[in-house]
Amino acid sequence: MDGEPRTLRSTFVEAYPRYVARLLTGRSVEMVEVVADAVVEGTSVLDGLLKTLEATPFQMQRQSPLELFREALRPVGRALDTVGIQLPGVPAGSAFTAWDTYGLSPASSAELGPEAYEAHLRWGVSKARAMSATPSPPQRPPVAVWCAAQDRRMIEEQVASAGYVVSDRHGQASLAIVDVDTDVFEDDLAAAMQSAGRTIVYGSAIDDLQQTALRARGVWKIVDRQQILSDLSAVLPSLV
Repeated sequence: MDGEPRTLRSTFVEAYPRYVARLLTGRSVEMVEVVADAVVEGTSVLDGLLKTLEATPFQMQRQSPLELFREALRPVGRALDTVGIQLPGVPAGSAFTAWDTYGLSPASSAELGPEAYEAHLRWGVSKARAMSATPSPPQRPPVAVWCAAQDRRMIEEQVASAGYVVSDRHGQASLAIVDVDTDVFEDDLAAAMQSAGRTIVYGSAIDDLQQTALRARGVWKIVDRQQILSDLSAVLPSLV
């Protein structure tokens, strides 16, 4: 129905061909017929794997949706082998799967697009609830915040309202929010990139050159200060 969150399976399956096309285009790989056929095959494989996952109780699930997405990229890897693709600059093998010599596997569901990412977060929360042996609420994803003192309360209140918990900056976090306008921004960004899965940078006047440099360093989102302070929900996926 309109307004209801889409299922994880539908968002991941829809994201699959777009993700592969974007990845290969970025590496100047032509979408020849054998590769296109592999994308169709991989999409079908992913749909089947996720359908089985949906029917499996959380307690019996042995792979995550993102692991299944990576597994479904095998047909694309085989197709690239068939056509003899050379991808300069791509390290041999993958940090996630030994077969992935082309580095196809996404590091995070955030790379699949906002709908898939939000669906994956909801799945994680649902599994945490199902796996909990006590009636206490499941652990909420931690968000680390590096910002000016005058911004902190407003940001932390919105983080909590979105269903997250503010993390100790020295701990592991699912997301980090960093203020570009502080005197210690470079140190904060380095710490955030090391400790968090995804980093959001905000500031009052981030120009195009700064945006390009930040994205080159792996920053996930770059947003205006006013948006962070007034409507963080437009940037941070809500879990409630």
